[in-house]
Amino acid sequence: VGADGKVAFYNHVGSTDVVADVFGYFSAGDQLGLSALSFSQSTVDASNAYTEVAVTWTVTASNPEARQTGGTIVIRQQGDTPDTYVGQSYTASFLQGNRGFGGADYVSGNAASATYSYSFVVPRYSGAATAKWAVSLVALEEIQSQQRQVLAGSALSGFGNVLTATSKVSTVTALQPELSLDLNGRPPYVYVSNNAYVSYSVKIQEQQSGFWKGSLQLTGPGGATLIASFENSNFQGQLRSPCQQVVNYPTCRALFLIPSTAPSGVWSVSAVTLTNNAGQTKSFTGLNTLPITVTSNESIQADSFSTTPGELNSWQAAAPFKVSMSVLGARNGVRSIELMWEGSCRSLSKPPTVDPDGRFSVPAVLEQSSNGTAAKCILRGVAITDGAGSLALYGSNFGAPDPGVSVRSILDTEPPTITSALLNVTSISQSRAAQQSFVVVLQVATSIAPVNGYRSYLYDSSGKVVGQSSGGTFTTPEGRATVLVNVPYGIAVGTYTVGFEVIDAGWLSTGYGTPGGQPVPGGPLTLEITEG
Repeated sequence: VGADGKVAFYNHVGSTDVVADVFGYFSAGDQLGLSALSFSQSTVDASNAYTEVAVTWTVTASNPEARQTGGTIVIRQQGDTPDTYVGQSYTASFLQGNRGFGGADYVSGNAASATYSYSFVVPRYSGAATAKWAVSLVALEEIQSQQRQVLAGSALSGFGNVLTATSKVSTVTALQPELSLDLNGRPPYVYVSNNAYVSYSVKIQEQQSGFWKGSLQLTGPGGATLIASFENSNFQGQLRSPCQQVVNYPTCRALFLIPSTAPSGVWSVSAVTLTNNAGQTKSFTGLNTLPITVTSNESIQADSFSTTPGELNSWQAAAPFKVSMSVLGARNGVRSIELMWEGSCRSLSKPPTVDPDGRFSVPAVLEQSSNGTAAKCILRGVAITDGAGSLALYGSNFGAPDPGVSVRSILDTEPPTITSALLNVTSISQSRAAQQSFVVVLQVATSIAPVNGYRSYLYDSSGKVVGQSSGGTFTTPEGRATVLVNVPYGIAVGTYTVGFEVIDAGWLSTGYGTPGGQPVPGGPLTLEITEG
């Protein structure tokens, strides 16, 4: 809730409906007030070092039902005229009964009258040899009655809310900032039919007084311009959005609203203006920043998006396919079509081709399915550029119309089957068994997903498991797979039976020679351990 009692709702991109349900509020705090407010000293010399000065205030609540007070205090450097300020704000929260909460301390008292204190670190640098620091706003709250009172300007003038500081005059302004476009992995394209937002990161070096506020200017076709402003502030001892890090070396976020009326074409950052906490301003031009291309799809359009083939099986290997579309209004042909996927697809770096039906297509690949899951993907972005440089955008990556394309491998619905199984050793002496590897060679029938795992069991004559093994395997081009059998050291003389399960990439399995499983093709697999 802002100082004016209003709440602002923000939507990142596109148009939306908003339903607001009030579940908490503060009423006008006419039963709240300040009985005292002052700095511990009226003057301070901060020219040689950052100096702490305490500010103390007392909050009163006349409501006998009051239980706990709290709120926020804001300190700023006064400007040359009343109710104007220079530099960032310093904001701290306070709450009755809490020390160190939000940067301010509860000192003493109760809900009817509670005293608080905050140690304000007076900045060393300003724009003149003398700076006046004032408590510019105090917001009071009472928890039980849910009242809120905001005192600012003339409402605070009767208190000792001003501190006069001797300062060191700032002689250094910002160095040239570093700018980067926040793309989140997307190309620098912006679809603006429903308005859009573009974000830049600005790294700033302001070595003396620190950074206060700034603005970026974008210039587009025909000299059209847009401005994005951002400001630094200190809340509870830390920088708050849109700036992070420390006041002398912050990284800030400049957010542009690109309206639907913005002309299509290339837009670039043409100027950056930075103001420090001493009120000194410096502008920068000629910045080498990645430009953006704006479009509302007014020049070229695409529709009838589809994929070929319509059914893909990527269980055995990655499956190629192509995305096709009709393109209207292209001049000098279609130069490029870029596809952006969510999921297990990747585009191939090849130029678009014209199909016999006049549609344009580009190749892509659905990655191999694995880990029990059929590979799938959704087309989240399409960028089409014609030979004249006009751009059309589609997909949620750009807040543009959805091409409606998704791709998925067929499901694995057939458990694996084998047509033959052969144990490499069927009889061996007890003394030699420990040095022998025992392997079942399988002939796997054609299936949707390849066999890539197994479990094997060695049963004694009573059906008890005396050895078991599990692991990965693979199917050769000839359809063969191997299963290892664990024959324990010191196994007793006797006749044993081998059972196993084969598992495919879709995590479907079939047991052979196991309880409840199918019989082994060609008969049971037996191992005879003889004396000797």
